[in-house]
Amino acid sequence: MDTLTLAEQRPTVLRPSPPSSGPARPASRRAIWTGFGAVHAWLVLVGVVLIPRKAFSDLVLYRSWVGLGLHHGAWPVFGGPSVYPVGALVPMLIPAVVT
Repeated sequence: MDTLTLAEQRPTVLRPSPPSSGPARPASRRAIWTGFGAVHAWLVLVGVVLIPRKAFSDLVLYRSWVGLGLHHGAWPVFGGPSVYPVGALVPMLIPAVVT
């Protein structure tokens, strides 16, 4: 008679794993919106109250670029090397066109 190992003597029973509740979410919607609000409140505080001239100093530069482009046809991204892509002009142009 053949000698069977313990694993061969017992039938293998496969049990399904318990159902999962889906992928784990890192945070709730409330936590995300709270974080979003806190970050933007901090940016407003810094930019408007604490250091207003330093925080938005680049806006003066962007305003001058748009002014040069609209009034003299000298756009910063077309006239020479630029760190900004052409599409970056769109958000710079919106305030000039709307007002």
